[in-house]
Amino acid sequence: MYTATARVILPTTITGSIPRPSWYTENVGARPFRDALADARFREQYTDAVGAHLKDQERAGLDIVTDGDARLDADVGGMSWFQYPARRFKGVAGHDYYKTRKGYGGTAKGDILFEVMESRVMPRCVDAIARGPLHYTATWKLAQGLTTRPVKFGTITPELIGTSIGNDHYANQEDLLHDISDAMREELLELARWAPNHHLTAPWRFRVLGPGALARLRQAAGPEGAAKLDRAPTLIVVSCALGEDPLQNEEDLHATAVASYIVLLAAHGRGLAGYWRTPAVLREAEGREAVGLPANERFVGLLHLGNPRQEKEPPQRPPIEQSTVFLD
Repeated sequence: MYTATARVILPTTITGSIPRPSWYTENVGARPFRDALADARFREQYTDAVGAHLKDQERAGLDIVTDGDARLDADVGGMSWFQYPARRFKGVAGHDYYKTRKGYGGTAKGDILFEVMESRVMPRCVDAIARGPLHYTATWKLAQGLTTRPVKFGTITPELIGTSIGNDHYANQEDLLHDISDAMREELLELARWAPNHHLTAPWRFRVLGPGALARLRQAAGPEGAAKLDRAPTLIVVSCALGEDPLQNEEDLHATAVASYIVLLAAHGRGLAGYWRTPAVLREAEGREAVGLPANERFVGLLHLGNPRQEKEPPQRPPIEQSTVFLD
């Protein structure tokens, strides 16, 4: 169970980047993030900037804090929001220089939207897209080490990257977007590996459902249950590997729940929508067989990830007095 904000009825956080301090003049550029950390001047400025961002949020009383997107460079119109991941995928190369047409977006030269498009330089897709040195885990770990509050951070969504880079490899745009999504999803699952767990047993198991597995699960779920499996384009079955020690199993189940929440929190930070379900079909023999759950794994949850379609108010929570006792 996720407990970092257990006593908070509605945890508070922010979205978007935080302005860079004027003294933060170094940039990551095209380097992998961990390579940039070997640059003494960049490392000092970056860690100071992240520390300042975190402290400001703590003083403001926020429950979930961010690194302020401090890894992004000082450029026109936040170009690094697009460039940081796009430059680091395998399968991209070169530089595309945009030529902004007159009156783009109803603006003229000197307007911010015109300047943003005129200064944008993106790579082109020249081969199959695969995960490269995004180093989101290293970014998160550095920030989390500077605060006791839970840290989230965001990134651009896959479809915005796919529509911003030239395509010289894929026959259709949908395949390009799917491979970018797969590369970003691998980063989310990498983050989940850092969930706290006793003895570092890493008991969590993630199964990302492909078309065949989804079809089998839909058949096992029946018409009513199958319809609920179409609510999101990406479904991840989460389970916990069990052993012989009951106490260790209990701790591992809690750790797996934390790992699941890290995936949801990281997805939210990247602009995705997500929620956690526990459909009965995945506790039944036919459903377990459909997704390859062995007897020694306990089903924990089915994560739904995708682009948000609507805004929805969070449901009311019970008062804090119902669940909290302050001891002397």
